Amino acid sequence: MMHKLHILINNDEFIKKLKNNIYRKLIILLKTIWYSLVINILGA
Repeated sequence: MMHKLHILINNDEFIKKLKNNIYRKLIILLKTIWYSLVINILGA
């Protein structure tokens, strides 16, 4: 079990996918916040 976990942690491809997922979610979140701010400013 620990050996499999070790391989998973050292797997560059796995880490890249994980980072890409996190960055994508962050970008979506930032866009959502930005759009809501713009709408609030234009609506005010």
